[in-house]
Amino acid sequence: MPSRPIRVSLIMHSSRSDNLGVGALTASEVEVLRGCARQLGREIEITILTGRMPARLCDRP
Repeated sequence: MPSRPIRVSLIMHSSRSDNLGVGALTASEVEVLRGCARQLGREIEITILTGRMPARLCDRP
């Protein structure tokens, strides 16, 4: 019987943020998860759940 894929949700992540570091962090975490799954010989399903992230954290002068 084939094993089910590993399912992972990355909460509050984004690949489309104005902050390029957020996208880089998301991409690197996806690659780490894929590598782990590869080492285990398993398939992986990754869902990225984007929260409301403001373009700027502070609008004060």
